[in-house]
Amino acid sequence: MAVSNRVKHFYEFGSFRLDAENRSLWRGGELVPIFPKALEILVLLVGKKGGIVSREELLETVWEDTFVEEANITYTVSQLRKALDEPGKGHFVQTIPKHGYRFAANVREITNAQNDGFSRDSAAMITPEGVTLNPTEQPKAQIRWHFIGII
Repeated sequence: MAVSNRVKHFYEFGSFRLDAENRSLWRGGELVPIFPKALEILVLLVGKKGGIVSREELLETVWEDTFVEEANITYTVSQLRKALDEPGKGHFVQTIPKHGYRFAANVREITNAQNDGFSRDSAAMITPEGVTLNPTEQPKAQIRWHFIGII
């Protein structure tokens, strides 16, 4: 049997859990429907730990090797805000005029290292101002499965 030393990386904010590796966003135990480019923007913003991401950086990272208009950024950020249930509020994603965007919510970074079926969790609270080293543990989201039988 092969030993897995794979490290999983998650971010939690509000009632959301972002799986950056598998590119999925969860609220509670429910998968949040979100456009792929909006999810890529979210991963980039959350990964910047409160730092400003310029429109140019978004174009270079999210739309790499693709020609798109800057209006695509505005539209995709709007879709991201809708997925986070914050149309125009700026609670999570803030527009910084003439500079870009930043993720403004407190983010809890979770690393789960798996080895031989055992796991170790470590977490750090990321705030727009910096990192807090001693967060309080929160319960992990549970996934609910629903099966439908067809007769």
